[in-house]
Amino acid sequence: MLLLQFLDSLVTCMRLSLFVYVALLLGADALAASSRASVLLVGGNMTVCSDRSPEACTPGFFATSAAHLAARYRVDSEGIARLSTGWLEHRSKTRDSVVEALEALRKDGDVDLDYSELASKLGATWTGLATFEQERVTDALELPSATERTLLTATKEPKTRAILDTFSGMAREVSLRGRPRILVFTGSSRDPFASVAHYTEAFSQTEAKVLWMPLDMAVRAAQRNPAVDCERLDVIRGELGGAHDRTRLNRMRAEQMKSACTNTRMLTDLLLWTDAVFFNGGDQSFTRAAWFNADGSPSAELELLRKRHAAGEIVIGGTSAGAAVLAYSGAMMVSGQDVIGKATAIETQPPRLGCAVADACAGTPEFALLYHPGGGLGSFDQGVIDTHFSERGREWRLARLLLDAELPLGLGVDETTAVRLDRVDKGYLATVVGVGSVTVVTRRDKDAVVLQRFNHGAKFELPGKPIKGKCKGKALTAVGVPVDSGELRKALDAASEKPAPTPLRIGDAAAGEACGVGGALLWEF
Repeated sequence: MLLLQFLDSLVTCMRLSLFVYVALLLGADALAASSRASVLLVGGNMTVCSDRSPEACTPGFFATSAAHLAARYRVDSEGIARLSTGWLEHRSKTRDSVVEALEALRKDGDVDLDYSELASKLGATWTGLATFEQERVTDALELPSATERTLLTATKEPKTRAILDTFSGMAREVSLRGRPRILVFTGSSRDPFASVAHYTEAFSQTEAKVLWMPLDMAVRAAQRNPAVDCERLDVIRGELGGAHDRTRLNRMRAEQMKSACTNTRMLTDLLLWTDAVFFNGGDQSFTRAAWFNADGSPSAELELLRKRHAAGEIVIGGTSAGAAVLAYSGAMMVSGQDVIGKATAIETQPPRLGCAVADACAGTPEFALLYHPGGGLGSFDQGVIDTHFSERGREWRLARLLLDAELPLGLGVDETTAVRLDRVDKGYLATVVGVGSVTVVTRRDKDAVVLQRFNHGAKFELPGKPIKGKCKGKALTAVGVPVDSGELRKALDAASEKPAPTPLRIGDAAAGEACGVGGALLWEF
C-alpha cells in the first residue's frame, strides 16, 4: 500500500513538473489557456455515419439497408420466462395477458420478429402497455446484435464532425501527451451498454485514445453493499431504470461494470488517466444518480472530476441529457412538456414514460415541468441547461423554469449544435459551432426574461449584458397573447392551461442571416 501511495505521489509530481516546464517553454499565455475550465454543451441529434445510420453517410458508405442490424426478438420459452419479474404489483394481470399473447404466437414453434412485427402481432395487448412495460417485453425477448460500425469521415453533416473535432481539440489543449485521452460515460441511457461502441469509435476517429467509463446508477447503488449487490447489477438496473437482462446481451461490458463496482480505485484511476470526459444522451436523472451518493453528497469520482476540471487539467462535454446534467448547483432541468408547463414540482426522478397508462405516476403528472433543486454536476456554474431547444419549442419551458424557480440564467442548445465555454475570470467566453443556434435566457425580474440567440461562429461572454442592435427581434406571442414584461407570467399560465401550442419558433431564417457570424437575436419582454 505504501509503495502504491509513493508511486502515485511520484507520478503526480512528474506530471506537475512537466506541466510547469511546458508552460515555461510556451509562455504565460499557454499556461493561462491550458488552465481554463472548458465545457462543451451539445444540443443532441449528433448523428454520425454508421451501419445503423446509413442515412447520415455520404453516398457510397454503408449504402445497403441497415435492416439486418435492427434488433430482433425471439418468442420462446426462455424469453417468456424472463418476463415473470420487473412488473408493478398491480399490473400482474397485464403481465399475464402479455404472456398469454406470446404463447399464442409460438403455438406452432418459436418465432423471430423485428420491433414492428412484434408490436403488430400483439395488437391491442401491445398498445395497452405503458412505454416502460413495452420495454420490459423487448428486454426479455431481445437477441444479441452485431457491434455498430462508425465512419466519421463519411458523415454527411460537416458540422457534426466539427463538433466531435472541437471536443477532441479541447482535450488536446490540456493534454501533456500529444494524443488526447477521452473517457466516455454512457450511463445516461436506460441501457448503458447500447451506445458504447458508437461513442468510442467516433471519438477514436478524431485521433484520440478513448476508453469507456463503466459506471451507471446501478453501480453507484450497489456500492453501498458491494459484497452482495455487485452480483445483482442487472436486478438493480431493472429496479431503478427499467433496463432488464442487459448482462445476457453484453457480458464483457457487464463484467467491466462488476469490476468497477468491487474495485473502488478503478473509476478514479480512469479519471486520472483521461484529458476529457464526455457524457451521452438519455436521462439526466440517471447520470446524476451515478455521480452522487444516496445522501445527495458528491461521490469521490465527482469530487475528483470537479477538482481536475477547476485546475484546467480536464475538459468536460455532453450531448442532450449529458449536457443538461452539467448544470450548476442551483437547479438541473429534469423533464417537462416541450412547449409549456408549470415548474411547481421538484423531483429527483421523473415518472416513467407512459405512467398514466399503468396508473404509476405517483401523483406527478407525466409531462410536468420538473427540476432538481440540487443541480447537476456543476461543470457549468452559471445556470441551467436545456437541449433539443428550437426543434421542440422549448423556449417557453425554460422561461417558465427561470421565473418560477428564480434562476438567473439558462442556455438552450439546438440539435447538431454545440457551445464551447472557456473560463474567463468569473465568467465564460462562449463560441457556437453547429447547424442551429444557442439561446441565452436571462431572468431580468420576477416577470421578465431576455432571450438572445447566437448562430454558428458567434462569440459572446457569459454572464453578459444583452446585445442590442440591428438584430433585435419581435415580441413573442403565446397562444395569441402578446408577451411583454407585464404579461409574461400571465401568458405562460394561459398556455399551460390549454393543450400544448404549436412549437414556438423565434425569429426567422432571414433575420438570422442578417445578423451574420457573431451576431445575436434579441427578444426583450
